[in-house]
Formats: sequence, C-alpha cells, structure tokens
Amino acid sequence: MIQLPDQLTAEAGRPHTWPAGLAALLATLLVSPFLLAGCGGPEQVPAPQSQPVRRDLAADVFARLQDALADRDAKAAAALGDDRGSPLLGDVAANAEALDVRDVSFRMIDEDPVLTATLPRGQWAAAVEATWRFDGFDRAPARAEVTMILAQEGERIRLHAIGGGARPVPLWLAGPLEVRRTADTLVLVAGPAANADRYAQLARRAVPAVEAVVGGHPRVVVEVPAGPADLDRTLGARTGDYAAIAAVTTFVGSDRADLAPVHVFVNPEVFGALKSAGAQLVMTHELTHVATDAVHSKAPQWLLEGYADHVALHGTDLPVSMTAGQIIRRVRRDGVPKALPGADEFDTRATHLGAWYEAAWRAAEVLARAGTEEQLLTFYRRASGGEPVDATLRELYGFDETELIRRWQQDLEQIAR
Repeated sequence: MIQLPDQLTAEAGRPHTWPAGLAALLATLLVSPFLLAGCGGPEQVPAPQSQPVRRDLAADVFARLQDALADRDAKAAAALGDDRGSPLLGDVAANAEALDVRDVSFRMIDEDPVLTATLPRGQWAAAVEATWRFDGFDRAPARAEVTMILAQEGERIRLHAIGGGARPVPLWLAGPLEVRRTADTLVLVAGPAANADRYAQLARRAVPAVEAVVGGHPRVVVEVPAGPADLDRTLGARTGDYAAIAAVTTFVGSDRADLAPVHVFVNPEVFGALKSAGAQLVMTHELTHVATDAVHSKAPQWLLEGYADHVALHGTDLPVSMTAGQIIRRVRRDGVPKALPGADEFDTRATHLGAWYEAAWRAAEVLARAGTEEQLLTFYRRASGGEPVDATLRELYGFDETELIRRWQQDLEQIAR
C-alpha cells in the first residue's frame, strides 16, 4: 500500500482517508408478486427438489461449467445460466479466454441456509470452493470459497448469480473485464478500455524501474474492480477496509502457501484522483512488494513500506516538501515520533496513515545514505528472512536500531525546518 502527498492527487487538499459513502449506492428491488394465469388461480410452481437431488444437479452444473471454461466455450457456459446468469457466464468465459485461466474447478462444499432464507422461492445459495490460475503469471492455483446462487427451472438447476454473503467474489467471475497483457504484466479492469490502457501503461513502466533497483525480472498481475465496494467484495474484506488506500498487494483467495498467487489490487476511486506522477509511484511501490515477496516477509512494517517507497522514488527529482509533506507537518506540530512506525500505525483505518508511510520512507533513506544500494537490499532481504534487525544493522552498517532511530529523528527534524 502507499499514501501519496496532496500535490500528487488530482484535487489539491483532498484527504487520503475518504468516507466509504462516496461511492454511488446501488439499490436492488426484489419484487415477488403472486402471478395469476388468466382467472384460473395461481400459477403452478414446481415442487422444490429434495436437498440430495438438487445437490447432485448443482454438482453437474459446476462440472459442466468447468468443462466449458476449459474448452473456452462461451456458448456452453452461457447455457448453464438462467435469464440473469446466462450473460454473466458468457462474460466469465470471455474472461477465462482473455486471461488464459487454467486449473479451473468448482466443488460444492455445502448449502448456505442463512443466505438461502433471504432469496426468492426457487433460488438457493451454495458455498463452492473455486480454484483457478492465470497461466504465465501464477505459479500455483488460487483457491477461494465463493457463493453461487442457483435457481430451479422445472426439473433443472441453472446458475443465477455468483456472489452473496461475506464470501469473496473473484474479479474474473464478477462480470465483463478489459484485459491487457504483455510478457511481464497482466492487467484486468472492470471499467472502460481507456482505464485499462492507463493501468497497463503504468504497470509496464514499473517493471524496469523495479528491476533497476531490486534486480531480477518482476512480473505482475494488476486487478482493478469497478469501485471501492467491489474491491472489498473481491478481497472478501470488511466494508471500508481499503477505502483510504490507492492499492494493496496481497494474496489471491484464501491460500497463503509459498506459491500462492499474489496480485496488486487497486482502489479505483483513490487511484483515480492521482496525477500521472503519483499514479506511477503507487504502481512501482506495489510492484516492489511483488518483486520482493513482501507478503511472506518477516521484516518490520516500516522496512517493508519504507523500502517500497525508496524504490518507487528512486531517481525522481520530486522535492521532499512534496514526498514527505504529511510527516513534515506532523513533526512541526507534535515533534518527532519516539519510535519507528509499526502495525498499528499502518492499519488501513488508522489516522495519519500517509504521514507514517512517509516516515518509513525517511528511515529507508537514512539507511540508503549510510551505505550502498546493495547494502540496503541485503538488509531488506535478510530482515525479510527473519534475521534480527538490530544484529543485522550492526553487521551491515556498524550501528544498532537505537542509533538508526536517532538518525531518523534527526532527519525528520532537518526536513521539517
């Protein structure tokens, strides 16, 4: 994640912590009138199927959907849905082809009686384990428990919707996408083609910037839902968890294993307020997290975020009044912090989040000035591997964490003058 200074946002002075209510509210009206067939009385509704029967029928739908997606057969996929589900499944099949989705599976875990009780008669909710992998980018399949809404049509079962309740809705299963691909970048956007082009360009530019500092040959998948609420649904997060951030690098689905896919997820409302320089900094910051496997790192949070900003700002000529404006104002008002920022300061709902990101960056810059770029990367990697920060600092830099904090505080005082 990254917080940008006010000058890099499209509207000067706009706060970084945006209220969740800024997104347009969607109201869904469910109407279930009793339909009369002429004057002969209520329409005959098929008797509900027994649970074992409908579970078997649902399993068959999921198996056929797997096959249709594997065969890139949009027509066969769409045929498995009802009037609402058919267009969605056609879009999902198109996404699967554009993203080169492999290892797709859908396995029913159980019915969801609580969610089913809220649905119209003839519909029911199933908890389904889904797996998938974007070929060429994901080393292993992602895994997530998703909700699928099924509908009884006569003696048949059709898929009505994907999503519902608190379970995540993977972006490629949520609706139509614009997809942009290069050898190193894969960008999927729930939005206009122009937006996809912009994100794709930012991702392409971030690759050599990260490679120049970190080394290797980073590759990245960037997922951009339609809005903040959609980002929450994609990640299965609480409403508003990511309202104040531009992007986050995290696991796809529920698997946290070493080879589990890790993608960059964008909050388009916050990201969309950024000017080109700020947007590029965000993308390069997040790609640094991907390239350094930050999700598995044991390093302290200040080093993870500070180093990502160090890479993102490396070689830029932006003034410190812009790149550290929030922490400068905080130091002028309250004095220097007593300790390096930790998990509490980096909580996505914390106040002054942007100032703490800037403070972490200044700590990384203190180390960059005290040694070489190679030393800083070595320190980052060793700390990420679990080596003690204090002992590693002594070995590489000749001073301990207490001295680092003293130099960091001195740096903050100096830039705040």
